[in-house]
This record gives sequence, structure tokens and C-alpha cells, in this order.
Amino acid sequence: MNIALVKRDLLLSLMDLEFREAFKLENVYTSICFQIRALREQRETSQKELGRLVKPIMAQERISILEDPNADTRPTLTTLLRIADALDVGLDVRFVPFSKVLKRSVNTDMNQLRVQSFEDELPTLKRDIELELAQSIPARKSPTRVGTEGPAIKILPLDRVSSHSAPKETDTAQAKTLTDFMLPPPQTTEITDTLLQMQGQTGGRQDSYGAQSA
Repeated sequence: MNIALVKRDLLLSLMDLEFREAFKLENVYTSICFQIRALREQRETSQKELGRLVKPIMAQERISILEDPNADTRPTLTTLLRIADALDVGLDVRFVPFSKVLKRSVNTDMNQLRVQSFEDELPTLKRDIELELAQSIPARKSPTRVGTEGPAIKILPLDRVSSHSAPKETDTAQAKTLTDFMLPPPQTTEITDTLLQMQGQTGGRQDSYGAQSA
């Protein structure tokens, strides 16, 4: 089957307003019927078993109707939310351009209707968010002399950051992270000794007006 030809023919039909309105109605309910069935088969459960997962319990006959695109009754948004809760998946209801409608309408691969449950998807969600968080924190460097490059600032757990003491040892697995902006205090003693040595080489100290003392 030539998908491009099917899309072209469907587009020509959609140019008629009456057909377009009827197509939207049938396309929405047909797609959801096929997906309910695909999700149930993905989990290898029967219609009766799926009905027991729905709260409140839904009869097997009702599940059968929900999976039938030719049924006279249509599922409500409340019913779809109950099915989503039973399958532990999200429900996304939004307005879309017809380009997406065309693309989905000619896609007959049932495997693409399958969706992981939240628990099955959780490890991937965690990994992706942690990676995104790491990439969103800019690499900052400590202030140094012009022409030199300072070391990268370390990322420490929140409860290991202190403004007056060294970081404490703690369980970092559950701790949040925060950039440690603390810089080491200036070594005033070493600076004073260096100045005194420089002044000693000139033959004596100078007062604040530049006069040399005895």
C-alpha cells in the first residue's frame, strides 16, 4: 500500500467541510478503541481482567464495547480516565493540526499504540531527567588571575554545604545538589610576611607618606 497516495486521497476528501467534521468524530473514537485493545493485549490481560482493574469495576461486556469501533455508544472522558488509571498510563486530550491527524490515520501498526505503564517507564524517566538537569547547570569557574583558568566548581549535596564549616559527611544518594560557591579565605599572614620582606630589601620601612624610617 502506498501511504503517500492514501494520504493524498484523504486530504482531498478532507477539503470538504462536512466530510471533515464526520471524519474527526469517527477518527477519534476508532483510534481510542484500537488503542484500548492494544494496551490490554500488551499486558496480556483479558477483557474481564481489565474490567476488574477499573474503579469502580467495569463489566466485561462494557470493555468489549469500548474496544468495538462500530459500537453505538461512545466512551466519555470520565470513562477514558478510568481506563487510564487501570492501565497506569497518561491521557493526553488536546487540539492538533490536521497534519498529525493525517499521519496517525494512515498508520496501521498496532505496536505503535502500545504504552508503558508508569512503573515500567520510571527508570527511563529518572535517567532522562537527571541527564537534563546535569546539562542545564552551567559550568562555572572560580575567579583567578587574568590569563589563568580556575578549577571547575564542584556540585555538592544540599546538606553538605556550609558557610562557616567544611562539608559534612552524609548520604548523597537522596540529597539534592547545589553549586558550592564558597572560596577559601585569603591567607593574610603570608601576604603580610611577603610585604615585610619586600620592604626590608629597600633598607627600612616607610610610613604612610613615603618617608623612610630609621
